[in-house]
Amino acid sequence: MKQPSKPISNSGKLFILVHGFQATSYDMKSIRNHLALRFPDAQFLCSMENETNTNGDIAEMGTKLACEVIKFIKRYYSDISMLEKIIFIGHSLGGVITRTALPLLSDYRDKMYSFITLSSPHLGCYYQNSKLVNAGLWFLQKWNNSQCLAQLSLQDAADPHDCFMYQLCEKPGLEWFTSVMLISSYQDSYAPYESTKFEVSKQALADAKHGEIHKTMVRNCLERLRGVKVYKLDVGFSIKESNMSTVIGRTAHIKFLESSPLIDMLIYLSLIHISEPTRPLYISYAVFCLKKKKKKKKKKKKKQKK
Repeated sequence: MKQPSKPISNSGKLFILVHGFQATSYDMKSIRNHLALRFPDAQFLCSMENETNTNGDIAEMGTKLACEVIKFIKRYYSDISMLEKIIFIGHSLGGVITRTALPLLSDYRDKMYSFITLSSPHLGCYYQNSKLVNAGLWFLQKWNNSQCLAQLSLQDAADPHDCFMYQLCEKPGLEWFTSVMLISSYQDSYAPYESTKFEVSKQALADAKHGEIHKTMVRNCLERLRGVKVYKLDVGFSIKESNMSTVIGRTAHIKFLESSPLIDMLIYLSLIHISEPTRPLYISYAVFCLKKKKKKKKKKKKKQKK
């Protein structure tokens, strides 16, 4: 996606949109365009550095994103005091890549304002509810020799404590934000539901071998979020078609980028939390459903015979 061609020093808000696994910056276009209508003075960066290699090392992707952000800020903000708020929006793997980049962006920690993730597996994909998806991830990992999928599955090291995702939960960054918004859906089987919300999986509670590792990851993340406003939103999509994509949850995973009602809700919440003063709040929980209302068919009354 083409970025602005000239510096805009009077834009106090900077939105950074990060795409997911095997995706491109173009996938974030709809969200970017909707936000631009509501925030015409804002600046936008749709990350492109990792478009060609989301199968690689997540640590390298995070470094590339951080360098891209720093380069963008230096180019478009000659006066850094004009930059007031940085808002990250990450879809799927994009949320994990963003967290990986944060420690490298510590010079801008006072500018970090909001972190919004759309179905991002923050705790990895070790506890996958769908056996079909789990098998598919295993196949992709072996077929493409995907280091990224190995890291998300916590299979990149013999000792779980040495796994990338475990160590990511110990790194700084989340505590710099005023608010963190975690948007997820039960219909999306690509990213484990509890993983998208920093919550302990039921499978982990029953796992005597690795369950404690998972619980420690959750505790480490929640410790970082202490004092941060955390909003957890569950989304229900109206999905009429029935095919393999809907069965494995891929349709819902993609709809996070295509659903206009969801994007409108995201913008509405952004208007509230970006425009209004900070409120002292730790965690709030909201559920909304994006389903079309069924039209009631008017039954024709039969004429009664006299």
